Amino acid sequence: MNNISGLKDRIAKFIHDYETKGPKEEGLGPKEAADRLSTFKGEYYLLDGNRRQFNDAQGLLGIPKEPFSELTKMQLEINTLEKLYNLFNQVCVETEVWDT
Repeated sequence: MNNISGLKDRIAKFIHDYETKGPKEEGLGPKEAADRLSTFKGEYYLLDGNRRQFNDAQGLLGIPKEPFSELTKMQLEINTLEKLYNLFNQVCVETEVWDT
């Protein structure tokens, strides 16, 4: 990542893709939603690593750090959905145990 505007563009594209093709897309089953969440979570971590590198560089140069609030919001949402899908999977497993 060469510049901060490039990172901002990648983050904007990620958020757009997440909103339109991500785990919250209407009509998805829980398994497909969990799979999509996993894919987007991996991409989030790549972007967050780039964000941290830029923030570290900004700190070294003594310039104000970019907040990247959209990325922070995404982290919260991804973590919350991950907990929800993990809980759903646990319920499914327990239900199968009781059915046998």
